[in-house]
Amino acid sequence: MTSHAEIGKSGGRIKPLSLGEIAPSAGNVQNKTYALTRDSFLVTKAAPSSAVTRFLEFVRSAAGEKVIVANGAVPAK
Repeated sequence: MTSHAEIGKSGGRIKPLSLGEIAPSAGNVQNKTYALTRDSFLVTKAAPSSAVTRFLEFVRSAAGEKVIVANGAVPAK
């Protein structure tokens, strides 16, 4: 098993598989129709500092989502 990012970096050598009739699309990953996914978590040990809070806000922003997609992952919705 590999990650969505590794599939993207493979230059087409690795292709995600459809599961039955379910295509491995970003939409199907986001709506949890495509079953071969895994979540990523950002966890802090204590209450987040203002810098961490700003970073988390960036990750959830449109600009942050562009970075996530550019690196081969599917942003949370």
